[in-house]
Amino acid sequence: MREVPDMISLPDYRLILSDGSMKWVQTKGYRIEPANHNDDRYAWVSTDISERKSNEQNLNYLANHDPLTGLRNRLQLAERVESEIVRSKRHGHSLALLIIDVDHFKSVNDCYGHMAGDLALCALAAVLKEQIRSIDSAFRYGGEEFVVILPEESLEQALQVAERIRLRVSAQPLQLESGDVNITVSIGVSVYPEDGDGYNRLVRVADDHLLNAKRQGRNCVQPAYD
Repeated sequence: MREVPDMISLPDYRLILSDGSMKWVQTKGYRIEPANHNDDRYAWVSTDISERKSNEQNLNYLANHDPLTGLRNRLQLAERVESEIVRSKRHGHSLALLIIDVDHFKSVNDCYGHMAGDLALCALAAVLKEQIRSIDSAFRYGGEEFVVILPEESLEQALQVAERIRLRVSAQPLQLESGDVNITVSIGVSVYPEDGDGYNRLVRVADDHLLNAKRQGRNCVQPAYD
């Protein structure tokens, strides 16, 4: 008898139905023992696995995104920065990193409630999406801190982007039932290769500038843009 597999499994694939909807399908072939051993026959069974695929995609999304703001989460940040550094080295480009912190965030939560705090974070995330390019990336770093990666941007260009973000946030108060609440942010900026050639160093420098922005009275960008 020739050696043939008892079961063949095809890669999962999609079917587009006549109504335009899509189904994920898993197909397996099970060998049938024919009378003539030179005649290899299989019974093929196809299974609709659309629900399973949807669950897998949802789990993957939740594993890599912040559920409140919809931005990428911290788990992806280091990998993305390092990959952008490699690309910047290869092409001789600069790379900028912004760390953005909501000023007096604890006071917002204490005075107006955690729902107001959540609204502030979502409002900031919306501003980031609005102000950055398609090749840029925004992340929720943790708590009230966010990180933005700006490929191919110099320090001067990055400071301009940071200042636009700062001004946009301050000009857009939160609208609560109790009234409008003004929100501001402090931003620290670092740039590859001047400030470092690795993720940890770039984050450390940007964080130092962020702390300096808070010492300067908050609602500002550091290093200062002239």
